Amino acid sequence: AQRKADEAKDPWHGKRGSALIDYLDLADLPSVVSAPKAWPHFRKLFARASWFQELVNDLNVSRRVAAHMNPLASDDVKNVEAAFRKWAKVLKAKAAEIPA
Repeated sequence: AQRKADEAKDPWHGKRGSALIDYLDLADLPSVVSAPKAWPHFRKLFARASWFQELVNDLNVSRRVAAHMNPLASDDVKNVEAAFRKWAKVLKAKAAEIPA
């Protein structure tokens, strides 16, 4: 809600979206997933909240570098690709349990 309010201070610029979820940053996702009310839903996807948190934290390191217009080293690109493959495998394996 605060990010949405902050964005309203720049009416000349396009908005992230209309829903509050549009204002989440990558680093916010582990907190959302592990929140006591949310975790029972996400535990169906992720065996451990810590696994998801570590995955997102690792991705966020590379995201910060790229977001500031710096190239990623080839090893970092491989790490990002590996992280996405892990995430995709988990989601594919649990596709039937993900609400539409």
